[in-house]
Amino acid sequence: MPPSRSIDSSAPLPLAEGDRVTMRPGWHAGFHRLISWLYFDRVTVTGREHLPAPDAGPVLFLCLHRNGAVDAFVYHSLLAPTRFMVSVQLCRSFFGRLFFSGIQVVRDKDRARTPDADRINREAMGECLRLLLQGGRLTIFPEGTSTLGPQHLPSAQERCI
Repeated sequence: MPPSRSIDSSAPLPLAEGDRVTMRPGWHAGFHRLISWLYFDRVTVTGREHLPAPDAGPVLFLCLHRNGAVDAFVYHSLLAPTRFMVSVQLCRSFFGRLFFSGIQVVRDKDRARTPDADRINREAMGECLRLLLQGGRLTIFPEGTSTLGPQHLPSAQERCI
């Protein structure tokens, strides 16, 4: 029997109006669904009933990713409509922009290559705030990396010791 290739989503979710520009009229949402379908045999969401409806008002999704960008593609497939906070480095090249879009921020490790990092980050935080104040949905990866290794990152307390 061939493996199941399904994304556990009860119905395709439309993009929010604000995402139409950022997401290039559905390109990334559809592309990310395809990548997720190709990459994973099955994606199952436990507790889907706890996910807020697309029109539920402002939502901040805090996500963890272990498989690099592919995890973000799965999240986008399941949580759309949402805008992502992304590293500016991912959108620098044409090839990168084919896969990624969102509110661009400069990570600490990329500051040397981005002389106007403070300005970019201030503007990005303003854009995130406006999105949430308008009832939008924002997805961020607070750990700031997709290379976690075989265990969780140390807690803030452990990093300070």
